[in-house]
Amino acid sequence: MEFEYVKDLDSWKSKCTVLNTTTDFQIISPDIRKTYSKYDLASIALNRISKLSLQLEKHIVEFAEYYNDCWADPDDDMPTLSTNEFVLLVKLDGVVFDIVSDIEDTISLYYECGHLFGGGGIELTIDESENISATTIG
Repeated sequence: MEFEYVKDLDSWKSKCTVLNTTTDFQIISPDIRKTYSKYDLASIALNRISKLSLQLEKHIVEFAEYYNDCWADPDDDMPTLSTNEFVLLVKLDGVVFDIVSDIEDTISLYYECGHLFGGGGIELTIDESENISATTIG
């Protein structure tokens, strides 16, 4: 994994494979944890994502039901979708590992959803205690 420093954001950016998808990966405020290299930090984030992959998938699947209940409107060219149809339309678009302090961090996974949710997306966030929260964005 090769990193590029982004000075304006005090972050390191790279491409990597996350959950079988090649996507942008960014580490924000890496200097807070000076004893870790950017590669160590990337490993921490990617291992946490891998460990929680089934729970992350479950959250995406739950959004299929939310979409059908709250957004789908066959009269407005927004048909209800099966879970498989929905999952095929949702694509991982980026991962951000935001280091808040020596002990606090968050990993945000951003999903592009095409026309679903009015063109918005989905954000899944994992905190340092491995709690996952989910929301639509955009």
